[in-house]
Amino acid sequence: MRLSRDSARSWRAGAALLAIWLVPAPAPAATAAPVADDDQRQAKVILNRWADAVGGAQRVAQLKTIDYNCRLIYGSGAPPMELHVSARADGAYRYDYELARIGRLTQAFDGRFTWQRNDVLGFGQLTPEVHYANLSGADFRTLLRVAEQFPQRRQLPDETVDGQRLQVVELTDNAGGRAKWFFDPATGLAFPLSCGPTVHQLGTAGGQVLLRFIHPPVHTDCDSGSIGVLFL
Repeated sequence: MRLSRDSARSWRAGAALLAIWLVPAPAPAATAAPVADDDQRQAKVILNRWADAVGGAQRVAQLKTIDYNCRLIYGSGAPPMELHVSARADGAYRYDYELARIGRLTQAFDGRFTWQRNDVLGFGQLTPEVHYANLSGADFRTLLRVAEQFPQRRQLPDETVDGQRLQVVELTDNAGGRAKWFFDPATGLAFPLSCGPTVHQLGTAGGQVLLRFIHPPVHTDCDSGSIGVLFL
């Protein structure tokens, strides 16, 4: 199955964008610098507030499914991409993208097999890279593993993203890879998780990529506050 360059770029970008924005991508392994005690304490305060804002670790552990819609906006005049995601705690997921050039693209994992379907691309299996990106993006229990995966955590200076001041925490994993997470100081949620009736958006410092939420999750088996653990 051969794809045009534009079509291939469209669906590959869609498959990977959630993993880029919603899951912390580790930097190349490096020797982690010592973390100042005060910075580490402040990072713990921010992370604990986030845990409280989404209902606490016990509530997250009880969450079995998630279901939500959002709109991905790339900037540079590219058309927006509508996205619907549903996932289960056992790792099964389904992503439905509405792509401007090729229509609906469905990518799914049933717990055993991965597959994708589109009227233009046809039917086939996902590559391991795309499956990993989807699996990571749909993981709504990350909160439960922060301490284990990131033994070093420190607060960095606040940053302004898309006009909003955000608190920043740098996390260092066991291999020395580093990632930055952003938090809304008004709500404690990982930005832009203060989802409500209004639209929220996330952009790079240069405004090149936006993640815009159309509305809160369609369904969860806990209250809507649990959506806060989805987007990191």
